[in-house]
Amino acid sequence: MSIDSAKADTPPLDGSQRKKSTPRPSMQIYRPPGLRNPGSVPKQTNGSSKSSDESTTVPATASPEPKMADKGRPNFSKNSESPKPNSYQATTSKSSKQNEQHSQQHQNSNNQFQSQQRSQQQQQQQQQPSIARTLSNVNSELRKKPQIQNNFDEIIQIFQKLNITKEKSMIDQFISTNMENESLARSLGQYLVQYAIEENKANGRIVARLCAALLECPSGVAFHQGLVTSILQYYDCREQLRNAQEHLKTWIGFLSFVSDLYAHVGFTYEGEMVEVIFNIFDYMLKPPVLEQLKIEELECMIASLLSVGYDLERQCPDELGRLKNQIRDAFIEVSEPWARKMILLLMELSASGWTLPPESNDYYFS
Repeated sequence: MSIDSAKADTPPLDGSQRKKSTPRPSMQIYRPPGLRNPGSVPKQTNGSSKSSDESTTVPATASPEPKMADKGRPNFSKNSESPKPNSYQATTSKSSKQNEQHSQQHQNSNNQFQSQQRSQQQQQQQQQPSIARTLSNVNSELRKKPQIQNNFDEIIQIFQKLNITKEKSMIDQFISTNMENESLARSLGQYLVQYAIEENKANGRIVARLCAALLECPSGVAFHQGLVTSILQYYDCREQLRNAQEHLKTWIGFLSFVSDLYAHVGFTYEGEMVEVIFNIFDYMLKPPVLEQLKIEELECMIASLLSVGYDLERQCPDELGRLKNQIRDAFIEVSEPWARKMILLLMELSASGWTLPPESNDYYFS
């Protein structure tokens, strides 16, 4: 048998058998790069039999083809046009610059629009007076007449309803000056406190509502000064008022009016009304006054907390917390049974959100 016939009898091998067979010497690895044929390099694909066939059929003595090698490798000669790797970066940088410019222009337009809105809001705030009546917002300058016109009719109606005859000339003169005379406003504030406490106790709430309206007039600061001055004068005379039987009604009227005034005015002018209220409670819940409390005084304290306890809880929680501690200590220290029962009612009010449940009302006032 000849060698040629033996080669012809051998069956052809498939792709899997060729992979298992002993690899032939990789002679192309050691060939010079210029003599290699790029087309003869096998491409490693996922089990591709075609690439394996091509790698096995390449003759070892293939003549070098410089042209094919030149085509397979990129030519970076000076005369040839080399690719520009920075062209994409240049285009992206231009587009990013354009985007930045566009975003900056958009931001500038937004800033201009916001500044215009702020200026419009400031103009509207200057044209429309603030509702808050704190000391920082109130100055001695005359307020604008639209705000006066809103309260002017209400003030006139309240004065007519009260029908004050003692200082009617002063009231008429104050109204004739369009409520701008500060001296008259200060005197009127002092007189209205006296009127509500001593002359007309039944209309204390109406006078308190009138005071809240007069604080909005152009001379509201001067009116407030007269109001607070008169209230502090009554508070300074607390010993004489509560100890003398003939002045006890005046003291009770003072306690009621301060609560009504705070209920209508609120946390105005840095809380001077609030300070007076807490000073009154501090004065009555400590010895020796605690042992001498009268039932009218405790009733005024209960009515006061029913009226303004919720507002005090929101506006000055720290001071109200100290007041709760004072009420608890007073309940422990007081000896009179009826006083302990009424102070217990104060504690229940503080625990129930300053509202008295119906069952508690039946228990304490039956």
